[in-house]
Amino acid sequence: MPKPKTADPTALKRESAGRYVSGDGRFAVEQESAGSWVVVDEEQTNELGLPLVRGPFGTLAEAKNVVVAAREGPAPESPLKGRARPTDPRRGKPRSPAAKEPPPTEPAPLETRAAAPSDAAANARIYNAGIESHEATFETSPRSKGDVLAWFDGRHPVVVATRGGEIVAFAATFEYRPREAYRGVAEFSVYTDATHRREGAGRLAMEALIDEATRADFWKLVSRVFPQNTASRELLRRVGFREVGTYRRHARLDGEWRDCVIVERLLGAALED
Repeated sequence: MPKPKTADPTALKRESAGRYVSGDGRFAVEQESAGSWVVVDEEQTNELGLPLVRGPFGTLAEAKNVVVAAREGPAPESPLKGRARPTDPRRGKPRSPAAKEPPPTEPAPLETRAAAPSDAAANARIYNAGIESHEATFETSPRSKGDVLAWFDGRHPVVVATRGGEIVAFAATFEYRPREAYRGVAEFSVYTDATHRREGAGRLAMEALIDEATRADFWKLVSRVFPQNTASRELLRRVGFREVGTYRRHARLDGEWRDCVIVERLLGAALED
């Protein structure tokens, strides 16, 4: 009896219009919509793990010659060999699955608490970044941890906003004037870490400071804001401050005169009926 014929692995057989496949299934020659031809090699992959595509070639004959040449050298071990791959709808050929993006993690919630002396270094870091920016204060000399420790005088509240235990903002009160008549008035500052701005940390810190100052029997908080610092002005409006007026040419910063907008908020017994 004659031996059964075996498929010639080097031969290309027409599988459908515009598509030829080698007998061993390794190569496919396909015609693209523009009329050119490409060679798809299932055993060699590109850097994305997809079947390697050679071409385009102007004629079918050129593409077939590439198949012959590609067989002369051994194919590298394919990272896809031995495992199933989903179908690529563009060519009806397997492709490697796209890597799944990890689900986004929710950030830890913002929280506030009374500041402690152990927070002095973190508060100094945030304050010094504000000083360096020249956007929020006339101060130009950085503050040390010791300078910030002096804020804890037992009279003037200091609060911090945290996220996941990290201090991301602070708000603090300071003596306004030494006269007894002004004992219920305090100046304040609020600063947010630059990497946590627009997250609501500054506003949360101010709301906590207002509560603490009210409990400490202060009846007014006051401060000054550069007119250009629109973010701080908006924050203060949202927590109940009013803009009283503007100090013209209040001081120089970087050799230039700067104005200041005066803000105030009544607390406790001073609140108007």
